[in-house]
Amino acid sequence: MKRKNKHTQILQVFTWSLLLIAIKASALQSWTLSPPRVISEQGRLAIVLSNSNSGGENLYIVPLMNDSKCKNGVVFNPKQANSARFNGTLIKLADACDGNTHYFYPLTSEGSKFLISLFLNSSSVYLLQGDFSENISAQGFSATLNAFRRSSNSTGGL
Repeated sequence: MKRKNKHTQILQVFTWSLLLIAIKASALQSWTLSPPRVISEQGRLAIVLSNSNSGGENLYIVPLMNDSKCKNGVVFNPKQANSARFNGTLIKLADACDGNTHYFYPLTSEGSKFLISLFLNSSSVYLLQGDFSENISAQGFSATLNAFRRSSNSTGGL
């Protein structure tokens, strides 16, 4: 009887190991370089890293749930939205519509730099805005960001 229990335990450890490997592999695939941007779809959000109009890098947060704010292709200029907490730190956000896409982004360059640093130095980022919350995996962000920066620099020259 003991032998069967030991065999069962080995099988359980093996199964959990495979599951953890699969989870890590899928997390590393969660950030995708799609020039000229990096995209990650997680939960109810898409996170997009792209160069802003001012030339710096910026993170854009796109809700994936039904959002009637931008219906019928409405375009409106960015305006200050409710701030959100990212791993507990309050960041001022702006929101805008581009066609049917409603998106948020940090209102200041300091906020953008902080968020990028947070994703670089964390395994996950917890977003809380009012009663909305989402845990966003940061695994794989660093490698994808480096590839993004290399691809962004490949168009320069004398």
